[in-house]
Amino acid sequence: MNPKGKIESNVDLLRDFIKRVFSFGRDKVMALEDETEKLIKKLVEKGQLTEDEGRRIFDELLSKARKDSQELVEGIESKVRQTFTPVIPARADLDEIRREVADLAARVDQLLAERDGISVDPALPARSDEAEAGAAENED
Repeated sequence: MNPKGKIESNVDLLRDFIKRVFSFGRDKVMALEDETEKLIKKLVEKGQLTEDEGRRIFDELLSKARKDSQELVEGIESKVRQTFTPVIPARADLDEIRREVADLAARVDQLLAERDGISVDPALPARSDEAEAGAAENED
């Protein structure tokens, strides 16, 4: 697998993992919401809380759980960005590296040709490794 494919594969795995973590967290918040609502209803039925107190407590707990959940998501997103931003180069950076490699390959071909006394037009594309291997086989 080429490096680009490996990076894309790892990014896909990470994306799937993060989706599962968020899904798990959302499911737990929903379950906590249900259990809290049941508990508050029981307390209201027993007369230990008024309906208004129960609604206020439930709303406060739900608000806090949602806020904490959102902060967790934002924290994870921030860490993922901090971790992978320096590792995954931007497309423009990759394009620049490709241009530089192509320029260097052309320069190497030119220097080798000059060494061997062959005139090379710098405007011509550099020979590929496959073409060179074929040329070497024909010389034998």
